Amino acid sequence: MTADEWESISDVQSLLNCSESARSDRKLRLFCLACCQPILGYLDQPMSRAAIEFLERSVDIETELWPGIPAVRNEAKLAHNYLHIVMLQENEPAERERSLVRSLAAEAAHEVLDDDATWAAASTSSLVGRVIGKQFGEKHADLLREILGNPFRTVEFDPDWRTSNVVSMARGMYRTNDFAAMPILGDALQDAGCEETEILDHCRSAPHVKGCWLIDRILGWE
Repeated sequence: MTADEWESISDVQSLLNCSESARSDRKLRLFCLACCQPILGYLDQPMSRAAIEFLERSVDIETELWPGIPAVRNEAKLAHNYLHIVMLQENEPAERERSLVRSLAAEAAHEVLDDDATWAAASTSSLVGRVIGKQFGEKHADLLREILGNPFRTVEFDPDWRTSNVVSMARGMYRTNDFAAMPILGDALQDAGCEETEILDHCRSAPHVKGCWLIDRILGWE
């Protein structure tokens, strides 16, 4: 795959297959969280919501330090199983379709905590796409690029650009999950001497999510 092909492909699985050097479990879990944002309203089972909330709290902790995963994931599985049974018992087509959507959303909430982060990313993206529609699901490729960057294009980052202002802004956006200040971050990077087009253009593009490759580069995270 070339750098240009990476930017144009809309299939998440293809991108995952070609990005082993750029992805980490943390980044893949953050991708799962970003994918799930549009379906939170469908998660009407507390055990399903608990799985998403658990991942949000734990995503920056090493996986082996997550003692609560088995119990939370098992409860999310029970929620999915219950909704699947409800769906099978529906006779009215419209109600059956609504139950199917709820069941798929609950399954996605369960899959985000799969032991294999790559599987979790692919499965969550697929399930969320089925809930909200294929057209929106294809946007997941853009989310993955936002988080991984382009592994086929080298972007130099000078440590001198990590001024106290730049680092403070990046840390604040990551903490609050509010990226409205990205254009201002671009100005701050320029003031620090950055003229890298890839970086400045990214600051002025949208959308951005937690795990943004540039924010991670600034903060020195993988």
